Amino acid sequence: MLGVMFVFLMTVLVLMTLSLGQRTRDRIEAQIAADAAAYSEAVVTARTLNQLALINRTRTSMLVTVLGMQSLISWSGHHRSHLAATAEALKEAESPYIPCCGNIFCPQNACSCAELSLLNAAESKVATEQARIASEWDALDEAAANYTALLYGASVLLYGNARDALETLEDQLDNQLLAKAIVKSASPDLDAPDKGDRKALDETKPSEECDGAPGLYCEKHEIAKAERHVMLGTRGWHFVTARIEKDDLIRKKLETLVKPFNGSASIDPPDKVGGAGVGDEKEKSQKKDGFPHVYFIGEDHGGTLSLDWPSSCIPSGGDAEVKASWVRSNHLDLGGDEHKYAGSKEPKDRHDIFAKASGRDSWPWMHEYNHHELDSPKNEFGQPKLYAIVERTFTHANPWDLAVVPKSDGRQVVLSSAMAYYHRPGTWKEPPTLWNPFWRATLTAPDDDLDKYISKAGYSPQADTMKRLLKAGMAGTR
Repeated sequence: MLGVMFVFLMTVLVLMTLSLGQRTRDRIEAQIAADAAAYSEAVVTARTLNQLALINRTRTSMLVTVLGMQSLISWSGHHRSHLAATAEALKEAESPYIPCCGNIFCPQNACSCAELSLLNAAESKVATEQARIASEWDALDEAAANYTALLYGASVLLYGNARDALETLEDQLDNQLLAKAIVKSASPDLDAPDKGDRKALDETKPSEECDGAPGLYCEKHEIAKAERHVMLGTRGWHFVTARIEKDDLIRKKLETLVKPFNGSASIDPPDKVGGAGVGDEKEKSQKKDGFPHVYFIGEDHGGTLSLDWPSSCIPSGGDAEVKASWVRSNHLDLGGDEHKYAGSKEPKDRHDIFAKASGRDSWPWMHEYNHHELDSPKNEFGQPKLYAIVERTFTHANPWDLAVVPKSDGRQVVLSSAMAYYHRPGTWKEPPTLWNPFWRATLTAPDDDLDKYISKAGYSPQADTMKRLLKAGMAGTR
């Protein structure tokens, strides 16, 4: 009898050992699978953010080139307009001398004819300069317009690549698709429930216009002043964006055409208000066909060109004022400005980027880090945490499994959390950004709101346990 009881006791102890060992093994296997799933989600997120950063930097270089090219198109066109206005001003400056030249009864007959001869010589030199520019103008101007449109179109295509990358990331996180693939490869008994994706999707969602709402990134048209400096700074802020004073270079160039014939003559070109940059159009006419309110501009607004032609022959001299053409290189529908230069017959839609880039928006949207989250240290400054919830349902008991658990509750649930974080080697002080590809991944402790996500996934008892553990200070290593 004692021997039978001893054998029975030993059998129970052996079965208990096997049962505990099996459960422990299952728990370790599930936890390793959950860690691998969470870490993989963080890696995919970090790689996507790095891809966005590289795309942003590449697109920025393209858009800077576009704006610089528009600036050169507009500036050179503005100079061509000045040449045409100068030729017209010289012609108008002849008026005081024409009545006297050839009139033997006019005391200024000889000097008037001499002044007309000088003015005609200046006109001839301006005409020669106009002909020189015209001989190369059309081909160069058309090539510049096409190159600008191609660069802009390539930037838009890169934006599409960024959108595809974000959609792929969402697909991987949605319904824990990536986690499912990983845990299934670890064990066919493991699964990642669909509702376990709530935290990951919330952490990586967009923030629309970055208007203060939580979210990892934002898409927007509105470009902040600091971002305009980033976009335009490589060509020089003054050269690209604002040429608001009278330009000595153009003045001196024009004066070289007239001063050889009248050393006292001067040309005062109009103020050049413009350059190239990013504008914001609020007119109702722009609210059509999905055309955005933020657009590229390349403009030099011409005013009145003044020519002074002093002469001792006639005290009033041959002064003249002529309106010069103005130019804008952007969307054709923007009201107020012309798309042609004085003295040229180019197609007016040559510099219409909107049309030449197949009707795409004049300013493509940008993906940017939600800067509002930089004031949220409790939320890891907006750096996304990703959870993987893994479960195993015990459909049958092994011969040595002595645990008496109802089949409906026979679930083993494990969780792991990871984070995609930003770190430039050598410093921890640089805030997260989508302009530099320094995003990485690591396993980390869960957030304090973990219990509500577990509850939403359908694990109320486990959520209560987690809440009690967190309340007791058992939150893991942060």
